[in-house]
Amino acid sequence: MDGAAASPTMISASVAGGVVAGVLLSRCLTPAPPAAPPHRSSQADTPSPRHLYRCDGFDGSPPADVRAAKVVHFIRHAQGYHNLAVAEAGEQAYTSWALRDARLTPKGLAQSAEVARVTAGMRFDALLVSPLSRTLQTAVNAVPSMRGKMIAEELVRERSGLNPCDFRREKNVLAQEFPEVNFDQLSSETDVLWSAERESLPALQDRCDAFLARLFEGFATKDAAFVGVVTHNDFLTMLLYDSSLQYSSSLVSVAPAQALSKRKQSCQICPTLPVCALVVY
Repeated sequence: MDGAAASPTMISASVAGGVVAGVLLSRCLTPAPPAAPPHRSSQADTPSPRHLYRCDGFDGSPPADVRAAKVVHFIRHAQGYHNLAVAEAGEQAYTSWALRDARLTPKGLAQSAEVARVTAGMRFDALLVSPLSRTLQTAVNAVPSMRGKMIAEELVRERSGLNPCDFRREKNVLAQEFPEVNFDQLSSETDVLWSAERESLPALQDRCDAFLARLFEGFATKDAAFVGVVTHNDFLTMLLYDSSLQYSSSLVSVAPAQALSKRKQSCQICPTLPVCALVVY
């Protein structure tokens, strides 16, 4: 569920007090033994084996082997009408069908345009975007250099189900509105992932782990050194707190806590963007 005080959030890498945009992701070659995360009720609920992906500092250099390491820029969407409605009326606003597949507010459009000044100096070899309207709008406005090269990816969408704001529109409708985005990877015309029940936390965790694997194995990203991902609060929270990411000792005390604070933080890249340091290998 997206927080009420929404603004684009870029997850970046901090080096020696400065900020270098990007998260270096690297995959351990040996599968890790299964471990039961806090929200799983038993070991039997955990897929086996689970690959681990380590996080550490990023020095700004491209990875030597793009099949083993990636630099990833994560951007959370800008303010949507559902965020505004919750801020004004409380969380019951999430259940309003008037907010199905919520779009960006005028403030959100301005926020995403501001992010474009930051991304103009960044390298992107591929960009994955959640197929919900608010992330699509954020991507098109925040990373204009990748228009025509963006890939809609279901794995990075918000925690699905229950809330109409997370119920995506039909594939052909989205393709008409967002010609800058390639929707070929969506498996169905309608949103078959959404249901009247909220996606379980174990299912969301599995999706985060599937996303990490897709980064290294997917056709659009396996040969990419620098990947952008435009996504949502709950997805990022699970990815950073309770997925197969393993933080190095230099980051374990600070990275998760700073990664997705719902409180606004000062930022050396852009005043509206909270930033944290991560590297995964």
